[in-house]
Amino acid sequence: MSRWLKNIFSGFLTFLQLYVTVSAIDCYKCSSLNFSDPFCHDPFHPAYNNLTTNCGEGRDGRVGLFPARFCTKITGINSEDGSETIVRSCAIESLDTICGPFNLGNVLYNGCISSCETDACNSGQRSAPEVVYVVTAALLYLFSI
Repeated sequence: MSRWLKNIFSGFLTFLQLYVTVSAIDCYKCSSLNFSDPFCHDPFHPAYNNLTTNCGEGRDGRVGLFPARFCTKITGINSEDGSETIVRSCAIESLDTICGPFNLGNVLYNGCISSCETDACNSGQRSAPEVVYVVTAALLYLFSI
């Protein structure tokens, strides 16, 4: 392969990698209190829920939405009234994955908080690897031969 073509190809792959890195994540967004939205609860079925593409979230002291990098899932039982809450959303920063007691607002819950970094990963099901990464790796391998 000519050097010129290799440079063009290399530049394209760099652009593609930067685009994937800067793009916001796609996450399922729903919330339910005592099964007010039964489709938000586990077992979760993606066909009944909205996948928010290029998920954006606000930042303290800033105006507008910023690209989220993580999907989140929060499940818990309210310690005051025993109600069950589940929230699937997106976040700019990773949440620590914990199970046990945690505060949500001013209320103590017992449950789990988790975050993940791939599109639609807060469904509770494992996501396939990013197609872009697989294709990029295959092309790099092919053109290095």
